[in-house]
Amino acid sequence: MLFYSAMTSTHDILAITLAQFPLPPEAFPPDGTFWLTLYLVGDPAPYVTVRPELEANGWKNLCNHDDFAGFSYPKRKVRNDVGEVRDVLQLAIATCQNMAMGISLIDADTAFDLKRSTFRTLYKAA
Repeated sequence: MLFYSAMTSTHDILAITLAQFPLPPEAFPPDGTFWLTLYLVGDPAPYVTVRPELEANGWKNLCNHDDFAGFSYPKRKVRNDVGEVRDVLQLAIATCQNMAMGISLIDADTAFDLKRSTFRTLYKAA
């Protein structure tokens, strides 16, 4: 199952994402934190390798291998700081791309629970 014919480079995903900063201060205070959310797509085999690496780097809400149906939505709490977001994303994007996992969206969420969250899309795959 191939979701994208060509993946966007780590550099391009970072550039698009970081160009969204500063985030609107009414929802994302400059001295606050938010949940960075990746929307991953791909085959189950590479996901088995990606999941533990992301989890070891602080990402939560990852599907178990048996639950993975081609999509996962890991989140990581980060400070509202461009440098921290860049560093966290650079490692996560490289890990995913090395294992042929696509990233369809990257959001900033004000809460872990989507029902209580305000979100802002930072990146959307073409």
